[in-house]
Amino acid sequence: MMYRIMKNKKKNENISVEEKVEQLVENINTENREEIKERLMFGEILSRSFGEGYKCLRKKVKNEFFNVVMTEK
Repeated sequence: MMYRIMKNKKKNENISVEEKVEQLVENINTENREEIKERLMFGEILSRSFGEGYKCLRKKVKNEFFNVVMTEK
């Protein structure tokens, strides 16, 4: 079971932003489809850039980053 979970996780990490957005909107048939795609694309790119940047940080800086991002203002 763990092998299947890890296999699916790796498979989903390797798809591009465009492919992921297309999978999400393939069943949407509205006039706002292009706007939805643009917003999903922006969110996905932002999420991936934060994730990649976070992976490169040292432990002390990760803690500071977490405190800044997760504190409510």
